[in-house]
Amino acid sequence: MKGLRFFAAMLAAAALAPFMHGQDAAETASAAVPVEKAAADVPAESAAAPEAEKAPEALPAASDASNASVVPAAPAAAPAAMPSDGDLTENQKKQLRISVLKARQARVNAEIALGKARLAEKLAPQKEERARLEAETSLRAARTTARLAEVESAKKKLDAELARDKARNDLELFEKRSKVSEAELDLKISRLEQEMQLARFSQGIEQVKAAEALRGIVVSDAAAAPAYRKDPLENGKLYISDRRIEFNGPVTPELAEHVVGRIYFYNNQSAEYPIFIVIDNSPGGSVAAGYQIMKAMESSKAPVYVVVKSYAASMAAMITTFAERSFCYGNTVLLQHQPSSGMKGNLTQMREGLDSVTRWTRNINDQLAKKMGMTYEEYVAEMYKHDSRGDWSEFGDGAQRWKWVTDVVDAMEETSIVRKNDGDKPAAAVPGSVREYKFDERGKPYVELPTLPAGDMWMIYDPANLYRVGI
Repeated sequence: MKGLRFFAAMLAAAALAPFMHGQDAAETASAAVPVEKAAADVPAESAAAPEAEKAPEALPAASDASNASVVPAAPAAAPAAMPSDGDLTENQKKQLRISVLKARQARVNAEIALGKARLAEKLAPQKEERARLEAETSLRAARTTARLAEVESAKKKLDAELARDKARNDLELFEKRSKVSEAELDLKISRLEQEMQLARFSQGIEQVKAAEALRGIVVSDAAAAPAYRKDPLENGKLYISDRRIEFNGPVTPELAEHVVGRIYFYNNQSAEYPIFIVIDNSPGGSVAAGYQIMKAMESSKAPVYVVVKSYAASMAAMITTFAERSFCYGNTVLLQHQPSSGMKGNLTQMREGLDSVTRWTRNINDQLAKKMGMTYEEYVAEMYKHDSRGDWSEFGDGAQRWKWVTDVVDAMEETSIVRKNDGDKPAAAVPGSVREYKFDERGKPYVELPTLPAGDMWMIYDPANLYRVGI
């Protein structure tokens, strides 16, 4: 920058030299000061383009910056040709001032261009960095916008799922409340039915007492206050209290109603001491009736034990096996087999009947097989190993080994009843039992079984065809 200023000063000095006429340097410098002041008062617009073109002719030494080294030699030769100050006309003076101003303007323009070039060079990295940052900012803004759109979409989806789940939960809650209301209504109806059933049981108990009196069974003096045992088995002897239910003949809905009613009755008396279902002889019978008895045994607060004195087959054997404890003599016989059905009707009806038999069989026999420690298929295979017809019978010790009974006893003692000697007075039937024999056209005796409700079936062992359904 200092070099440029020096060069411009030399140009001005060379331009003034022809007009100075030998004046010394001090006078030239003093004359240049008012010229510079005057140049400062001239506006930049006065340096028009045509006058700028004349500047090189007036200052031939300033046309090339590379000749700056020879400029100092000009003042030495100037005194001979430089006119005196008095020789300059006013017009020449003006032209001189204009030339000086143009030279200064050219210098200023050159400095400005140089400054702009240097500034542009300095600002280029910043501009490039700014452009890069602006591009990155735009990219980030685009990514942020896309991410916000994804988040908004996810939020809308989540809101929709929440609304759907809320609607579903509200519906489930409504359904549960409806079910609770239905359950409460069913409970009220069930209580009314139980109260009615208890009333019938009370009436039945009176009938049982009257029937026992007719059969000559009375409560002895010693049994007026019987000693109940929580464990009725002692030294191989079973003690049966008056909390006993007689169970004989085929299992029918009437017999099931009698047995279930007595279980409820004894539970209401005491839930501490066991109840005894005593089977002298039963070939089995209705699956639904037997299932009703098993569920009453299962739900009883007092333990319900089954005693088989002589024979229990099919559904009666099932009831014995599912008891919490069961007792029999060593020569008592228990028999298990698959249910059979004399289905008739068209093919669709027979298929429906087969489906019903299969479902009942699996529901009950699966549990029996599990208690025996095997699968249903293994249980059926074992059944036919023992008998080609599948009628698997065992004496007491074998029944105990296969877990059909829990205990084999040597003796049983009925602690609460004695029988009067009333001669040939016929014994009255236990309510629900079937003991009336009929004879067919060939004179063969049989017992007529009641017709079962829809969906039920007989599970009974009857090789002699003694029990028949409506002939």
